[in-house]
Amino acid sequence: MPSRKALSLMLVSVFLIPILSPSVAGEWSDDGWLTNLIGPERMENGDEFGCHGFENIDTLEENWVIEACKEYLVSHTDSSRWGRDPISFGITGDYVDNQTALSLVNSGFLITGDMIQNAPEGLVVFSRNGGSLEKNSANMELLESAEEDSLVSIWWRARVDDIKVREDKNLMTWLEEQNVWFTTWG
Repeated sequence: MPSRKALSLMLVSVFLIPILSPSVAGEWSDDGWLTNLIGPERMENGDEFGCHGFENIDTLEENWVIEACKEYLVSHTDSSRWGRDPISFGITGDYVDNQTALSLVNSGFLITGDMIQNAPEGLVVFSRNGGSLEKNSANMELLESAEEDSLVSIWWRARVDDIKVREDKNLMTWLEEQNVWFTTWG
């Protein structure tokens, strides 16, 4: 059995080492996608950047995400050439509860979507109706058949965890040649 002095020294060491050791902070770098890669070009075309919350955080359970996403977006870019603040917020799922709807309206959002069935009071719902930009999933006929001046909502996730989702390059080229206005749930 260790002596009391050795045991005391060991306990003091256990408590002091974490306190006296230098802090280790992970290096975090800002995402330059909005300001460097796609932001300026899309903004020039009149597109709007909206919000979609933060990865792995349920917006319906954590309403603080709504304002935090908006603050993050406007700290990096105006949401459109017509104004600083975004107007659209994408919700994962098919409903929005009253508290979340109130948080969206109080944060200045007017539009939500894209799988929501019924529009909560104070919000307009834009439903997904244009398919996906994902390679081998895009529906060109659906997009080509859209009526002039109608809304077409297209779904695409750029990444799933660390895996880049391949986009349909032909469809994207075709879309860029159209006289359309884009928005993103961000």
